[in-house]
Amino acid sequence: AYSILAALTARMIIFPAGTLLESTLLVRLIVISTCIAVFIFSKKNLVLPTILSFILLTFFSGIY
Repeated sequence: AYSILAALTARMIIFPAGTLLESTLLVRLIVISTCIAVFIFSKKNLVLPTILSFILLTFFSGIY
C-alpha cells in the first residue's frame, strides 16, 4: 500500500495534471523537499507540512 501511494505521489510531482501544470518542476521539487523536512523535524505532524505546501506553492507560483 505504501509503495502504491509513493508511486502516485511521484507521478503527481513529475507528471502533474490540472492546476499543478501551472508550476514548474523546480517549484514542485522545492515545495516537496521542504515539506518532507518539516514533516521529519516536526515529529511527523501532518498538519504543518500540508499548510506549508499550500503557502509555498502559492508563493512560488506567483514568483515564477
